[in-house]
Amino acid sequence: MLSVLCKCIPAVLLSAVLCSCATVDNNNRTMIDAITHFDDSGLKAERIYPALADMIKAEAGAVLILDGQRFEIYKYNMNIPEQREKIERIRRNGEITIVGFKYKVLVNGSFMLLNYQGHPREADIIEAFENFK
Repeated sequence: MLSVLCKCIPAVLLSAVLCSCATVDNNNRTMIDAITHFDDSGLKAERIYPALADMIKAEAGAVLILDGQRFEIYKYNMNIPEQREKIERIRRNGEITIVGFKYKVLVNGSFMLLNYQGHPREADIIEAFENFK
């Protein structure tokens, strides 16, 4: 019995590690889908304008103004190796460096949330972002 248990433990541990590394597969979703999701979550932006996605090697980006303060969403295309590697590195580090400054970020599949910290609706923004599938 003990030998069977010892054989199962590595498989269980491997499964736990693989599950914890799993990410949301939302690569087929668009920036408009993400913005619509925020709207549907009660976070309708007062203004939306494009962000400089190229600067951080993302496919698209948007700055949303909500309650007078901004936060940003970026989309990386997992089908483009450079973008996939970039978002995976960001996910591992939990931050991104832009023009020499480090920013804490959240990653959900192909999407990254930036400049949300300190926003009056920070908890709501995080919850909506994490629920975007």
